Amino acid sequence: MYGYSSKEEFNNVPVSARFYDLNDRIRWLKLVQEQGKVEGLEIQLRRKDGTLFWASFNTLPQTIGSGEKRILNVIQDITERKQARMKLEQAAEEWQTTFDSITDMISVHDKDHRIVMVNKAWADTFKMPPQAFIGRYCYEIVHGTDSPTANCPLDRTFKTGTTELMEMFEPHLGLWLQISTSPIMGKNREVTGVVHSMRDISIGKKLQ
Repeated sequence: MYGYSSKEEFNNVPVSARFYDLNDRIRWLKLVQEQGKVEGLEIQLRRKDGTLFWASFNTLPQTIGSGEKRILNVIQDITERKQARMKLEQAAEEWQTTFDSITDMISVHDKDHRIVMVNKAWADTFKMPPQAFIGRYCYEIVHGTDSPTANCPLDRTFKTGTTELMEMFEPHLGLWLQISTSPIMGKNREVTGVVHSMRDISIGKKLQ
């Protein structure tokens, strides 16, 4: 894993030289001293040729027959997993940026009308942070009611699996809204959620 040709060559290299950042070694030693073991510590290590790889460190104390205490390190190369995770995190960050740049009020809902996520435009409209909406019923937020409204497009999309469109005046908000609901399909082509989009068309309605 480190790129050495023999145990002897490996053992002749100082332990500190195998760490990319000596602070990682200090952190590892501190965990061993304070907790007696280390589980899943992710750090970068250095190969013989100077290239780096991500490793998962697991350290356990051992006592051999003479009573001498040692520590056993189990080190796993997790470079591919780490890179994949970093790509996912980057993609998620880029997606969130795109999601929040949309000026329409976008939200995602489950089958019980509970809100799964909202974008910045939605949060700004209701003047609360996005996390404050998660798990709440959309109808209590949008309509101020304790149950879904009649002819709810969200219900229709869950039933038909198709996009629904409608315009309505919402007295709770004092706004004319253009609403669209689009299905999120699962592996078996069942509707697992709905993307709910609202656009304020009050100015256009007043002009009309």
